[in-house]
Amino acid sequence: MDAIVHRTGDGERHSAGSSEILIKATGENTGGTFFLSESTLEPGFPGPPPHHHEQLVDMFYVLEGVLIVRLGDQTHELGAGSFVCVPPGVVHTFSNTSESPVRFLNSNIVGA
Repeated sequence: MDAIVHRTGDGERHSAGSSEILIKATGENTGGTFFLSESTLEPGFPGPPPHHHEQLVDMFYVLEGVLIVRLGDQTHELGAGSFVCVPPGVVHTFSNTSESPVRFLNSNIVGA
């Protein structure tokens, strides 16, 4: 496995409308143990359907704006500097209901 370096704006880009996911590290780069992306969600972005992961721990760190995260039947409005760690089996989703973009880091690790 080789070291990787992604400078500002570097990575594998994926678009969803005017929202964007910039992948910084994948399982391919980390021996199947870690994933990291920087996401920017457009205002009103509805997010994915509620879901859970069997083995992955899903983590979110808000850089700018307000990310809405639903964990089970609880909804949280998370501003810059907020962090969420979702263990395997917990139903969750995220969205941007505000009128401004939200930017956050999303990482996954394989849970124990």
